Amino acid sequence: MNEKRVCLLTGASGGLGRSILRHLIETGYCVIATDVKVSSVRQTVNELADALGESVKDRLRPLALDVRSSAAWSTVWKSSERYFGPIDILINNAGVLEPAYTVDLIPESIDRQIDVNTKGTLYGMSVAARSMKERRHGHIVNVASLAGISPVPGMSVYSASKFAVRSASLAAARELREYGVSVSVVCPDGIHTPMVDGAKHLDEAALIFSGAALLRADDVARLIVQDVLKRRPVEVHIPKLRGWLAKIGSAFPALHAYLGPMLVRTGLARQQKFRVSEKTSGVL
Repeated sequence: MNEKRVCLLTGASGGLGRSILRHLIETGYCVIATDVKVSSVRQTVNELADALGESVKDRLRPLALDVRSSAAWSTVWKSSERYFGPIDILINNAGVLEPAYTVDLIPESIDRQIDVNTKGTLYGMSVAARSMKERRHGHIVNVASLAGISPVPGMSVYSASKFAVRSASLAAARELREYGVSVSVVCPDGIHTPMVDGAKHLDEAALIFSGAALLRADDVARLIVQDVLKRRPVEVHIPKLRGWLAKIGSAFPALHAYLGPMLVRTGLARQQKFRVSEKTSGVL
């Protein structure tokens, strides 16, 4: 990249965020890498420097950001613009997943998923939109989920939180287009990350594993950095076929009664394979 472009990334220290960060740096972006614990981000930055060379630290700024705090968003955004200059791109990637059947939900889990996944994204989008609208330039990328297109039994709160992210993203895309600001919402299927790995033993999460295979974080990150940031599409489904199936399921909810049990059985069987693989490899 010939011109300096600045990106603020949330959830940068692990899983998908870590992969996005690496692709951003390899592509030449300056990145404000944030996570709720700055120590985790610094460790990730140091590991990147070991792999790519110490010079990458000149284009990296690790910062603590609790996305649940609107005040923290304002502070981080302003200090980052003083450090790197105007922020061109915001990637709202931070998220939490806590599968549970509705009868087993506890208030703390409801609050955590809505606060991080939904409110955290909305806070960031609002701060970015005001700054980018003024400059008539910018791109906001929100990471949602296929669970934000078609409801997922066993993950009602997570699904609801991502439905909200997708809906807000589509609305904001229409609002901001006339000001030269793009909004993209990325809806991936289950990704092989520590967050999803933690659900391998939960029957409530069976539908995450009902696809042919979990997505690779590196593949999703590459698509976001190499494709989404260039084309600025309003919505992206990964993979496309599962995305269309999710849209059909959302349009015809009655189909869940017929297809749901079959998909759950498939997911449970694949979860069992993961468990057997873990035992064989000595992970457990």
